[in-house]
Amino acid sequence: MFMWDISTGQLLHSLEGHSDGIKCMAIDQDVLVSGSWDKTLRIWSIKSGICKKVLRLHTEGVYCCLVDCQQIISGGGDGYVMVWDTATGEHKLTLSGHKEEIYCLQYNDQYIVSGSADSTIRVWNYSGCCLHVLQGHIGVVRCIHLMENHLVSAGDCKRVMVWNAKSGKLLHTVHKQQTKVYLLWADSTRIVTIPPDPPGIISIINYW
Repeated sequence: MFMWDISTGQLLHSLEGHSDGIKCMAIDQDVLVSGSWDKTLRIWSIKSGICKKVLRLHTEGVYCCLVDCQQIISGGGDGYVMVWDTATGEHKLTLSGHKEEIYCLQYNDQYIVSGSADSTIRVWNYSGCCLHVLQGHIGVVRCIHLMENHLVSAGDCKRVMVWNAKSGKLLHTVHKQQTKVYLLWADSTRIVTIPPDPPGIISIINYW
């Protein structure tokens, strides 16, 4: 990985350590977390470029990760969601239930939400209990967006679905896309979807 100064274009750090391709990254303040096909996560200092910790528990590649000042959440090809302490790198929790790879994660103060190639979304609490298994997608669930109790999901089935994360109920199938959805963003008035394939049409949906 390379770290650059965007104002000058100067290369600041070359981050070396992973033994295979890098699948995901997440940043919070001075912390950069990278997940790799080599089955590990690495915690880096953005200021120094030094690798502080190597996290080893996933048995397949790490597909997605999130970080804040307290925790790192990772999802892997092994179907597990793992929670780690950001400061120490200590493993805190493993969430087990998905039957295939984890492609996307979201969290807030109440829930951790994971989307998988097994076509389901799981809503977890921080005690490690699965509160809901959300079914309705066909194919990989590639992206989710969590806003308090509202959850928006999309993926290979060419549809965007809105759920109540607290009750686990499907609220609405908002829009049937012409292509798969690989990226998703939402706020209080809009849902934005981005496909992987040409013609690359970005859809902005007024929903709330």
